[in-house]
Amino acid sequence: MKVFSVSSPNIIQPIVFGNVGFKRKPIVLSNKISRWRGIVDLINLSGRGRLRLEWMVFFGTLFGVCNF
Repeated sequence: MKVFSVSSPNIIQPIVFGNVGFKRKPIVLSNKISRWRGIVDLINLSGRGRLRLEWMVFFGTLFGVCNF
């Protein structure tokens, strides 16, 4: 049995059944430095690695090398 459709499927905005008026909360990201420190806590980086990260953050913010 062949299925024919009148239009192509809309992949960007799928057809939603049920609660159509539901809105999601926007995702709010913290700044890069806070996210890096959080990742360091998650992966249990060594003390030397943490010190190196803090040095890079300090150097980047002091001299404007990195776009934070």
